[in-house]
Formats: sequence, structure tokens, C-alpha cells
Amino acid sequence: MPKQKGTPEFTSAFPKYKKGGYIVRKILTESTYNYVDRLFNALVSRLISHEDGPEQLAMKSPPPLCINFDKPNKEIAIEEHTSRFNS
Repeated sequence: MPKQKGTPEFTSAFPKYKKGGYIVRKILTESTYNYVDRLFNALVSRLISHEDGPEQLAMKSPPPLCINFDKPNKEIAIEEHTSRFNS
């Protein structure tokens, strides 16, 4: 009897290490990648309808992640590193 679409299917197995006991396994199905086309089409439609236009969006880049961190003084960092190993 076929299952409804989206409902997981299971099977039972009786391995030797269970000595008569059973285990339940999920039946794996083939992966589908239909969502990729839908995502791509949604992205393209948003880019086209964006006020700046796709050319302007391509030119904008986010700031680097390291901008939020304080950069230590190089001489002090080297001194701390070498003094750690010398003591």
C-alpha cells in the first residue's frame, strides 16, 4: 500500500546481534533538487525588481568580518609570544 507523499516510510529488520529482536529503519528516498530552480527564479525576480538594479547590487560588497576585532600592536604581541616560551 503506497504511502502519502511526504510521509516517511519505515521497514523492520531482524539483525543477529539482537537475538530475535528487531530494529526499525527509515527507508531513504532519492534526493530531489527541484527547490534550486524555484530559489534561483525567486532570486532573479527580486534582483530585477530591486530599486538599485542588478548592476548596483553586484558592485556592493559587505565589510570584512575582521573589522569588528581590535588589532593588537605587533611588537607587543611578538614580545608576549616569545616571553611565554622563554619562561
